[in-house]
Amino acid sequence: MFELGYGKRRQGCGEPQAGMPALPDFAFDNEKPQHKVFLEDFLIDRAPVSNGDYLEFIKAGGYQDFRWWHSAGWERVRQEHWQAPLYWEQRDGEWMIRGFAGLHRAADRLQEPVAHVSFLEASAYANGGQAPAD
Repeated sequence: MFELGYGKRRQGCGEPQAGMPALPDFAFDNEKPQHKVFLEDFLIDRAPVSNGDYLEFIKAGGYQDFRWWHSAGWERVRQEHWQAPLYWEQRDGEWMIRGFAGLHRAADRLQEPVAHVSFLEASAYANGGQAPAD
């Protein structure tokens, strides 16, 4: 994990700043105009969270332990009976992931980045849910 410090940062696309390389002419509308944002300290990992990493979170009870969830997230888990990300399902005790090419065993895709995880789920995982323990 890398810790990135807080501070003002430029975000978006706009006029090039002195000493900076020219920006491409094309930009999506949500990338304009360039503006300043203030970022809090945060940690970022070297690689995306894999299906295998997230499967460990599920198996360790991440969806049954309120400690990792924001209150709004825990409320959704309880109300909607979440047990895994959208498009994950259990068949005969084995986790499966539904993709464009059909249903696949999670065990066959452990190294792939996890997908279809909501902000609430990602936050629970990042809040320490990587290894739930008492």
